[in-house]
Amino acid sequence: MLDQRSGHGGPVSAARLGGLEQAARDGAEFSAELVQDTVFAERNADITFIWMTKLFRMILGRAVLLALFLIAFAVVALTSLIAMVELAARSLQDVAFRRERAIWWFAIEG
Repeated sequence: MLDQRSGHGGPVSAARLGGLEQAARDGAEFSAELVQDTVFAERNADITFIWMTKLFRMILGRAVLLALFLIAFAVVALTSLIAMVELAARSLQDVAFRRERAIWWFAIEG
């Protein structure tokens, strides 16, 4: 059977398709391999916005920690965006664009 998420051939287990929660319901033994095959086999957005929020629900003071985590995540995203725009602007500067014009061009055009 073809794995629709990754496009790789081979059998697709119910634990992998249903995630870690489904594997636990099916009676799978908790192990590092199970986490690798379920949680980390899913998309990165699932890890960040689903699994991390579920983890924070189990921690005392969860609202504060979750808010700090999401603020830190937003700061990381913003700094990554700045680095990408800087690289793109530098590429345009190499072909004779002025720095200000190159940054505005990428800010507007995306």
